[in-house]
Amino acid sequence: MKIIRREPKHSLQSELYPDFINTILQRRPLTSKEDFDLGLRHLLPFHSLLNIEKATDLVVTAIKENQEIVMVGDYDVDGATSIALSMRIFHEFGHRNIRYVVPHRVFDGYGLSRSIVNKLAYDKVPDLLITVDNGISNIEGVALAKSLGMKVIVTDHHLPPETLPEADAIVNPNLEGDPFESKALAGVGVIYYLLLSVRARLHEEGYFGENPPNLGKYLDIVALGTVADLVPLDANNRRLVQQGLARIRHGRTIHGINALIEASSKDRDSLSTSDIGFGLAPLLNAAGRLDDMTIGIECLLANDYPTARKYAFELYELNQARRQIEGETRERADVILSTLKLKEETLPNSIALYDESWHQGVTGIVASRIKEQYFRPTFIFAYDDEGVLKGSGRSIKGLHIRDILSNVAQKHQGMILSFGGHAMAAGLSLLERHFDEFRESLEEEVSRFVSDETFNQVIYSDGELPIEAYSTRIADQLRLAFPWGQEFPEPCFDAEFELMNYRILKDQHIKMTLKHPQFGEIFDAIAFFQAHQIVDNARRVHCAFKLDVNEWMGRRNFQMIVDYFEVTA
Repeated sequence: MKIIRREPKHSLQSELYPDFINTILQRRPLTSKEDFDLGLRHLLPFHSLLNIEKATDLVVTAIKENQEIVMVGDYDVDGATSIALSMRIFHEFGHRNIRYVVPHRVFDGYGLSRSIVNKLAYDKVPDLLITVDNGISNIEGVALAKSLGMKVIVTDHHLPPETLPEADAIVNPNLEGDPFESKALAGVGVIYYLLLSVRARLHEEGYFGENPPNLGKYLDIVALGTVADLVPLDANNRRLVQQGLARIRHGRTIHGINALIEASSKDRDSLSTSDIGFGLAPLLNAAGRLDDMTIGIECLLANDYPTARKYAFELYELNQARRQIEGETRERADVILSTLKLKEETLPNSIALYDESWHQGVTGIVASRIKEQYFRPTFIFAYDDEGVLKGSGRSIKGLHIRDILSNVAQKHQGMILSFGGHAMAAGLSLLERHFDEFRESLEEEVSRFVSDETFNQVIYSDGELPIEAYSTRIADQLRLAFPWGQEFPEPCFDAEFELMNYRILKDQHIKMTLKHPQFGEIFDAIAFFQAHQIVDNARRVHCAFKLDVNEWMGRRNFQMIVDYFEVTA
């Protein structure tokens, strides 16, 4: 691992921010003065999305003719927020002839599968089916829905396959030739844009009279789904997220989000993207991982706080169970890795692991943990049914994991039953008897793209921190200054400290007391999942860290979150 200090990318600055924050923002991908403005006036227009007019026609007709609409989502936070957003807005449009369906991770698989289509059409075939956060790869599911007489709109943000489903309309900013400038919309962002277009059309036609609904009030839901899905926070997404966060902080949010904030012990008035990513999102994701995402969706649809709170604390309990299962899976994975005697100089270029006892719901998060430790693209598999394995993969920068899977599938026809994903994360299914073949072919394919620099881990720093900035005031100021996230990273600093003492927490984390060598100030710090880094008799450490406030028993104390450290003496 190497710490590299960021160089300025531009000289832009804004009078809205102090010099300290302007200096940090000069190291972020801002391209014009407009990028400092996080208001909605610079939001990209919906009409630039390919096929938006065709999709709008179908939805407007369905509303006017009171056709039955079925929304089909995904079992993650992006899918749950997409469903909740859609249901709320359609109801506000006055359309109540609508229901939703979410696949079960184990029984139905991902997206608009044939199983899901048959289920939703069992009693009555709906008139219009709309996918949210899925569908772009579900050629068979779309074909079945069409054969049963449904109109189908696919709204998705995942990378399209070479052959597209034959839907009546596909809205996806990543379609070839789509002029929409942002390719980073989450699924909830795509359906939000479609509903903005529907609202505009209905308003033009006088459907709402003098009082069209204000869809800005739903940006709290858009922000939750966008941050949780880890899409790049480009200028357009930063505006969506910042406006949603502003609504939440001012108490203008739905009961479900308020309940999730309480259940995750976060502060609504200062809620940040980090709080969503590490607090609210895991609660919602736990439903899709271990049970049924309907619990999460109903939390977001609750019309009163007691109901929302009941669901939120059910989600909290599910997340506690998820953490235990994840820990057990990780322990077993570590045992398997230890038998392979992996060392830095003998590590393979990829890691693929399978154990029949593992739970499908935690394969993705365990793959992430192992990827972070070994810095290799990693796949974790669990048994599904009838000899089929389902795997989740996580990759590192420079290795596009979905493209790698596509190459493997083309070279080994019939080995991979299905796959999908994007650059950094992917999923697939294959027969258990093909696991060893897959592991070998994955290693072969990854090796084609590996260079001397591929596995050189780098952490980027904004440099040394002035001593007066080690404070709760600056920590608070930074967390609220901008919506930090993917490709617009939260400020990170680096410095060398004297290690006064430390203790290991839960065999994984390190709680440290650090002393600034120049000024003598003493600070608390915590390094998550880095217990393996410490050595006996360590006296000095070089840390890359973020600023944080530790809140406990009503007290707020400054602390550092250490992303990486190395012992220097």
